[in-house]
Amino acid sequence: MNIDSPYIGLIDCNNFFASCECIFEPSLKNKPLGILSNNDGCFIARSNELKSLGVAMGAPYFQVKDIIDKNQVVIKSANFALYSDISQRIMRVLKKDFPSVEVYSIDEAFIHFTSNFPSIIFQQAQAIKEKLYRWIGIPVSIGIAKTKTLAKIACNIAKQNPNQGGILLLKSKEEIEKTLKTFAIEDIWGIGRKKAKFLKSRGIDKAFDFLCLPDNWVEKHLSICGLRTLLELREIPCLAIEEGIQNNKTILRSATFGQPTTDIKDILEAIGHHVTQITKVLRSQNSLSQSIGVFIRTSRFAAGPKYSQSSIESFLEPTDYTPEFLQAARKALEKIFKPGYRYIKAGAYCSKILSNIESQRDLFKAHEDILRKQKSMKVFDEITIKYGKNNLFYASLGTKNICKRKQNQVSPCFTTNWNELAIVR
Repeated sequence: MNIDSPYIGLIDCNNFFASCECIFEPSLKNKPLGILSNNDGCFIARSNELKSLGVAMGAPYFQVKDIIDKNQVVIKSANFALYSDISQRIMRVLKKDFPSVEVYSIDEAFIHFTSNFPSIIFQQAQAIKEKLYRWIGIPVSIGIAKTKTLAKIACNIAKQNPNQGGILLLKSKEEIEKTLKTFAIEDIWGIGRKKAKFLKSRGIDKAFDFLCLPDNWVEKHLSICGLRTLLELREIPCLAIEEGIQNNKTILRSATFGQPTTDIKDILEAIGHHVTQITKVLRSQNSLSQSIGVFIRTSRFAAGPKYSQSSIESFLEPTDYTPEFLQAARKALEKIFKPGYRYIKAGAYCSKILSNIESQRDLFKAHEDILRKQKSMKVFDEITIKYGKNNLFYASLGTKNICKRKQNQVSPCFTTNWNELAIVR
């Protein structure tokens, strides 16, 4: 047992999107509840009651409509503004109570415990679990161990056994080995589908089987990443908690159209909206990009000819200036657009992202021009934040908004829109 390193906890919100909906509609608790993706297409979250009915994650709504109707399942359209705000509130609570917090995803966070005594740690875990439910209304599961990988495993088991209190602390070698003997190899964080298939073909079905493998064999067949996972299962920390917000190294924005279109103007407007969002993210994290890429495609399932293509335009110097991105995106789209096709999806992306501080600027460009662009973007961002993104936009984006989401069952933005605050009766 590794007694020197601190205990790490993974806090995972139970059925997060569904739980967020239940905060302001308590009548939804203990009922089959499903959250649909953009355009109300597929299930992206399910309550335990809906899972028990056999509705799988990602299942198209139309394929399980009989189950939905027969069991009076409550359906909600995704409300990402609400989910994001609830997530931020949870992370703020954690950061007040723990010295180190890594926001791993919208509904997960790694924490460091200050004590090394299991009894005290378990009490701290119970306290934060109760606080998050009492203050915010979100139930969580907590896995605790000496490494992030083991904490992930512990949390996975804790979530599957809510009757045990939703907290699992792996504090001894015997407990770890007992747990790993029943834990599937494909469910280990960092293994993945391909590696799991390779290991299973060699009779390695459980995490404990993997634990017993020689170091050199694992490094040879699964690279250094596989070896880190092996060491983590042995309580040797290889993955440190990364505090603070990590900047995006790649940014992609895309959406499916409400109806197929053959008009390049419609597609250009849609891509323009995506580009505007991308540049806003760049500025928020003090980054620049050296290129912008766009892609378009037809439906893979509808009748008619199929087409899919992408194109990238590079800049002379890294930038976050939205008009330059819009001009480059137009050029990229014109290169790949083919008339006559019924396009159903378009998007934009940038991968060559650099820090604003470290990037190389054009020595011959006037400094006043750079300052002018920076000031105009700052004013643009401040206005859209204060008055809403739809009150100020570039003319090239148009007003059709063919990417407007189909959300027939979306709940109000209870915490982010003054006009949709909950009414207390």
